[in-house]
Amino acid sequence: MAERISDSKDVATDLARNSDQSVSDQFEKDVFAVSERYDSLIGRLGELEQRLSEAVTLWKQFEAACTDLISWIDLQEGILGNKVNKDDSLPSQLQQLDICKVYTFISSPLKR
Repeated sequence: MAERISDSKDVATDLARNSDQSVSDQFEKDVFAVSERYDSLIGRLGELEQRLSEAVTLWKQFEAACTDLISWIDLQEGILGNKVNKDDSLPSQLQQLDICKVYTFISSPLKR
């Protein structure tokens, strides 16, 4: 596409040389204005591409963190289910839960 713009500039310059000066001046201005708009658009597209690339990278990091957190939650649910006996008295369950909390804090991925 940039090559086409360059070719258009060359054609415009040739036409401008072979026509009335006022017409050629306006024609040349129009072609150069299009060229400047194209260059501006390409620059903005490059910036957007960079921002999208950064967003994808951040999303992948977020997804990995969520996967780690979900695994940790699953583990904690398993530990809680195995450590706290629902048939025990409430004080006993609370003591078992306190033990789980200590283990949970030590192994927490959020603590790091």
